[in-house]
Amino acid sequence: MTGAKSNMVRAKSNMVRAKSKVTGAKSNMVRAKSNILRAKSNMTGAKSNMTGAKSNMTEAKSNMLRAKSNMLRAKSKVYYTKL
Repeated sequence: MTGAKSNMVRAKSNMVRAKSKVTGAKSNMVRAKSNILRAKSNMTGAKSNMTGAKSNMTEAKSNMLRAKSNMLRAKSKVYYTKL
């Protein structure tokens, strides 16, 4: 009888431990899902930043071309005023 009780107590203890491990595993899965969502969000943010950077580069090129054009116009005005 004592051996059977001891086995029952041990079985209950093992069940509690198993439940705890399952709960821990579930918690880890939730954490992993959260991390995946955060990573996706960060990727989206990075894409947005890249798009913004491209736009800024295009604008900078446009400004440089405008500056060159203005310089040429200024040079030609100086040339024609000398004549």
